[in-house]
Amino acid sequence: MVERQGIHREELEKRVVQGNIRSQARGAWLGFIVSMFAMGAGAHLIATGKGVWGFATILANLVALVSVFVYVRQRQKTELTEKSTALEKRRS
Repeated sequence: MVERQGIHREELEKRVVQGNIRSQARGAWLGFIVSMFAMGAGAHLIATGKGVWGFATILANLVALVSVFVYVRQRQKTELTEKSTALEKRRS
């Protein structure tokens, strides 16, 4: 019974990890699509003579992309630090 429970738990954890990976990939693709749409809209605004608004649209898009990238990197560093601290506490 304990072995079955262990196998079941491993299967659930595997499904959760796979679901998280798919979710992250889907989010990245959707972000890419939205970003390309915003870049295209900015280029269209520039082409139709609304250069300031087009430039602002493109710049806002780039700022958002960089912000997300920096936030994710910072969050990863924080999680890594927390996990290594917890591991050190367990070892002690």
